[in-house]
Amino acid sequence: MRLTRLLALLVAGLALAGPAAAEVARVFGKRQTLFIVTSTLNRTYVDAISERFVSNYKYPPPLVKTTIANVAVEAFCAGIGTEYPDVVALPRRMSRRELETCIKNGMIDIVELDTGKDALVVVTKKGDPVFDLRLTDFFHALAAEIPKDAGFFADFVPNRAERWSDIDSTLPDQPIRVLGPAENTAILRFMKDFFLEGACRKIGAFKVYYHAEDRVRQCTTIRTDGVFQEVPVPIAKNFVDLMQKAPPGTLAVLPYTVWRTQSSWLDVLPVAASTTSPSTRSYSTSSGRTCGRASAASALRTGSTSSSTK
Repeated sequence: MRLTRLLALLVAGLALAGPAAAEVARVFGKRQTLFIVTSTLNRTYVDAISERFVSNYKYPPPLVKTTIANVAVEAFCAGIGTEYPDVVALPRRMSRRELETCIKNGMIDIVELDTGKDALVVVTKKGDPVFDLRLTDFFHALAAEIPKDAGFFADFVPNRAERWSDIDSTLPDQPIRVLGPAENTAILRFMKDFFLEGACRKIGAFKVYYHAEDRVRQCTTIRTDGVFQEVPVPIAKNFVDLMQKAPPGTLAVLPYTVWRTQSSWLDVLPVAASTTSPSTRSYSTSSGRTCGRASAASALRTGSTSSSTK
């Protein structure tokens, strides 16, 4: 069977025939096992897929290293050989710059496969006020600078909002306190992309920016005056510690997979006036992605259509 299918079996749990010994040797090399590097957010998926791979096909358990997404990609793209990871699991696509680094270091083709879904939810402790949040409320609470008025050519001023009611009188009169993902994590990147940039698309002052890079920087720079507190990785453990100690009314932005294990003491806030609560059927999704290195990607040229190449 093709090497591509061996990789697909690992990352998607597909029921495929076992590979020939020679092909296994080419994949496993001197290590005799696969080496996977994964972001913290994707570790759950990697563990589940690895367990099925080992159980169904009796191969050695993959070596798995967990780190933040950016570092995981750097390790994957650093070179070819047994000392480098064979697979990187991410909650996002590789950037063009990361892909160019891979190519520069000898990885001509890379397979990218979807392995799962995750989402972000906004929560508070049970007993604290639960209220609807629009994306623009979220932006005006967390952005370092906000437009002075609603005009297209409004100047940006430092964000001085201290209470939710400072943003909109219909919101609770309670201090703005938000726990969220740490800098340089894929979870924070997702939050900025969908929460902050989603809000900025609705704000007139951002529609007159000519350069996208300037607009994104202005939109996604988060205030550093204590309103927003980063949750270091591993987020699941550190979130529980910080949230349990947090003052009443504190909100948190966290992955759906983390909320699901802690839902007994947390309430979910609807975002953008949505009344849909998170569930395995209804939560908003972003793709978790796994990228396999070139040793498997070359087989895609023979006609595989279940994966994409970049």
